[in-house]
Amino acid sequence: LAQVIKTDPDKMSLNQMFRVSKLYPEGSPAFNEVMDTMLKYYPDDEVANLNAASAALKNGDLQKAADLLKKSGDSPEAWNARGILASWNGEMDKARECFKKAGALSEAAKNLEMLGK
Repeated sequence: LAQVIKTDPDKMSLNQMFRVSKLYPEGSPAFNEVMDTMLKYYPDDEVANLNAASAALKNGDLQKAADLLKKSGDSPEAWNARGILASWNGEMDKARECFKKAGALSEAAKNLEMLGK
């Protein structure tokens, strides 16, 4: 699959592309290239946008993350990522609100606790 994403990505499902991304360390150039390919072929998919937004956050590209999170849906993971973005932008009240919207997601609960409720 790793070779197919380079030669015939249009023949791959989103899930197959995601599995290829797991072959590379998060944040590596190869990982980021897979994320960009996912977005190219699945630009409106909420999961693809969320995965790419998470990669952008890890790389410190806050503007790209913000743009991608607009198309990431309302899953707990998307709200958690929005909370992380808000906290990095110094918007602590907004971050708390986002972490609370993430519901029972344990990572969001930890993030909320770190901010102090």
